[in-house]
Amino acid sequence: MYQVTTEPFGQYRAICCRHLLTGEAMHIIPEMGAMLNALHLRSPQGVLLSLIWGAESPAELSTDRWFRSSLLFPFPNRVAGGQYPFEGQTYQLPLNEPARQAAIHGFLSHVPWQLAECSVTHSGQTHELDPAAGHELATQPAEGPDRAVVRLAHGYAGSHPGYPFPFRAEVTYSLSTEGLELTLAMINTGEGNLPAGMGWHPYFHFTAPGVASPQGAVNDYQLQINSDKTYLYDSNLTPLARQTSFDQFLQLTTVGDTFMDNCFELVGEPARVVSRIHSPIHRATIEVWQDCGPQQLNYTQVFTLPERHCLAIEPMSCAPNAFNNGYGLVILPPDQRLTTSMGVGLG
Repeated sequence: MYQVTTEPFGQYRAICCRHLLTGEAMHIIPEMGAMLNALHLRSPQGVLLSLIWGAESPAELSTDRWFRSSLLFPFPNRVAGGQYPFEGQTYQLPLNEPARQAAIHGFLSHVPWQLAECSVTHSGQTHELDPAAGHELATQPAEGPDRAVVRLAHGYAGSHPGYPFPFRAEVTYSLSTEGLELTLAMINTGEGNLPAGMGWHPYFHFTAPGVASPQGAVNDYQLQINSDKTYLYDSNLTPLARQTSFDQFLQLTTVGDTFMDNCFELVGEPARVVSRIHSPIHRATIEVWQDCGPQQLNYTQVFTLPERHCLAIEPMSCAPNAFNNGYGLVILPPDQRLTTSMGVGLG
């Protein structure tokens, strides 16, 4: 059975969902882009492991430059020069990665989101909750496994001239015995079309809850990416107009000292693609799945931090610089919704 509470995290409030028997848990910080700040799952050996690199203190949230667990709206990855054309006009986004002359990862990762739904399902009944007040709002019959569900939303009014297209962003986190599932949605609330992309930017490691991952831990991990289709890049990591093959990790292979900041294209792959990170030390495998197909998560970015204490696997609906090259870009008409799902399991 799951319990949902709100707990202080400095000046923020974290929504914490825990299974009372297994200890499996997720912590979400609505005021900081609805980020997932912790994910604890049990390995097949019964060991509770922390799988997400989150902020250990509130100060880390404001100084973080690595977009830890950020939700990426209205575009993932980079827009070269921050500039793009759309329906006869040219728009300029802020260059929040000036070293590469790029706009990166959208602009909703450090803004407050609002709680839209909170519930737990137990023994065929879903209980809608007010986690701040600590009481139940309603109960109704339900199917499926026991789970805790948190849905958050942010309404963007189109206030920035670099992206004057109003939309509503939503994320639904669902924690069950099967692991974590995320559903992202982007709804066009304006009167014209908008260019749409989205993604998620988690960093993965294997540690005990509350214990930092040591530098260099990634070198011992094994990685599998179910695609060998990636891109050639210029010096600012903007994809060039041709693909290349990178098949080093088609099977579980030790990462070693390999540096990666690569986007893999999954177009034409099965409807659900799974990437894997295996830790021989912990005898456990993180499985990151993402839905593929038309207007789904057809791209995966893999990134190794300089400290090499964790590894990013980022499901994305479009490629880097999609606002210019169009790879995976969705043109979303008024009142239409773009929705897709991904998740994390531990095997």
